Amino acid sequence: MATVNMKTQVQKKTRQSLVDSYPIANDDIGWYFRVKEITNGRYCVEGSDAWGRLVSFSGIDPDELLKVAVTAARDLNSRIQRELARRVMHELNCGHSVTTDAFLDSVVRWWSNEGWAQVKCPYCSQLSHAAVVNDRISIGVIDGGPGGVLIAHSVRGVTGLVVYIASIDYDGRRWDFTARG
Repeated sequence: MATVNMKTQVQKKTRQSLVDSYPIANDDIGWYFRVKEITNGRYCVEGSDAWGRLVSFSGIDPDELLKVAVTAARDLNSRIQRELARRVMHELNCGHSVTTDAFLDSVVRWWSNEGWAQVKCPYCSQLSHAAVVNDRISIGVIDGGPGGVLIAHSVRGVTGLVVYIASIDYDGRRWDFTARG
């Protein structure tokens, strides 16, 4: 019996093709909507983004339905951004890639005055250095000269990463560190 790969690549739709089908544009959130009367006094509001994601609501007040659909689309965008942030991969000096959670779980030393971390790869135990600031992790090597500097080879934005002197908050978790230096 043959297996079929159900995953297909989704082509991003152009703005014009979306407006042709969904004439109410909300460019602030990248969604396009249409209102249809499906029966006497009953309406359906549908929305789509450029990737084919859909929201749909039916009821008797088309203006209120449109507001609800825009809110749902905005919420969906937020959920997608949070999920993408969780999938950010950080390439350690050894070449292995880890998620943000795994990166933070692997911190073995924290220099609070610089915002630097030493990370032990969970796969091969090789050490890497990183600069960790709000919404960004940079991984590289520390130049040992006076007034050391991190020379980054990998920089990734991490939405929702909040760095304190001796702790880091991310995705509802907190990592506490013994500060050095």
